[in-house]
Amino acid sequence: MPKQTKDERDLAFLREMKERLEKGRNGDPTQLDYVAQMIDDWMAELGHRS
Repeated sequence: MPKQTKDERDLAFLREMKERLEKGRNGDPTQLDYVAQMIDDWMAELGHRS
């Protein structure tokens, strides 16, 4: 199995977040909290504060 590139990992992450946002829109607010936390974590990893 070939190793994923950073772009491929980022795209997979964004697809997952998009799916979770859709679930949040459809009545599961825990998904929205998860997305917000994942975005905060990603920003922290990049050296930014939310």
